This record gives sequence, C-alpha cells and structure tokens, in this order.
Amino acid sequence: MGLEFESEFRIAKGMRGLFNYSYQDVEDSNGKRVDLSPQHKFNLGVQANLSNHVDAYLECISSAPPSSTITAFRLSPRMLGWMHAWVSLRHPEPPLDISAVATNLFDDKHLEFPQNTSPGVAAQSTPQRRTLYLMVTGKL
Repeated sequence: MGLEFESEFRIAKGMRGLFNYSYQDVEDSNGKRVDLSPQHKFNLGVQANLSNHVDAYLECISSAPPSSTITAFRLSPRMLGWMHAWVSLRHPEPPLDISAVATNLFDDKHLEFPQNTSPGVAAQSTPQRRTLYLMVTGKL
C-alpha cells in the first residue's frame, strides 16, 4: 500500500524541474512490516534543452534508510542518495541520438542493500560505484 505525488514545473524557457515523492507500507502475508523496505523516496530533477540538438538532465534520487528488526544488518543513519546526469546530442538526418549517461555521479560507494555484519558471513552486497554509459540510438 502506498501513494505517490509527482510534479513538473517550468523553471525558465527550455528548462523544467521535476519532483516526486512516494510512500510505501510494505507488509508480508501476516501483516508484518517487510524489513529493509524504505517507506519514503524522493526524486528531484532538472531537464534542459541547451540548444536545438542538445538536451541535458540531472537527477537526485534519495530514500530514507529502511527500518529493520534484523540486528545483523548495518543500516546507514543518513538519507541514501544518488545523483545521475545525462547529456544527449540529436542529429536530425538520419535520426540519430548520441547520449552519455553517468549514474552515481559522485561515486559515494553506498550500499544499495545493507551489509550483513554477522561473524563468519561473507559480504553479500557491494558498494554501488559510478557507472558511465555511451548510447547510440537512431533509425537508418
């Protein structure tokens, strides 16, 4: 069960902002809260048309740390957040887009899933690192 609010607004000519908040209350079949499921998530973004052929997007995704009754998991006491960036160059003939995408822009090495701290248990999660993509899409 949950709800979501989303808004998009104009900042300036060729630039718009985006905001998203979602709340989720995840329960198992016995009506108990599911461990490690964040209840609050936030997204902020800015999209800009920099010219007739260049678009850019910057986004911050954040969620409140999930609660857990499992003492073996170490949870971060802060808001977890990622910053993503995207730039796209459009060529009209033939229709072709060349995009560069960076996820986890500041390479904060946070754990997407909490680390198990039980003695003798091997690491079950890896810090998320910065990832760069180059995409080419189009029609020939």
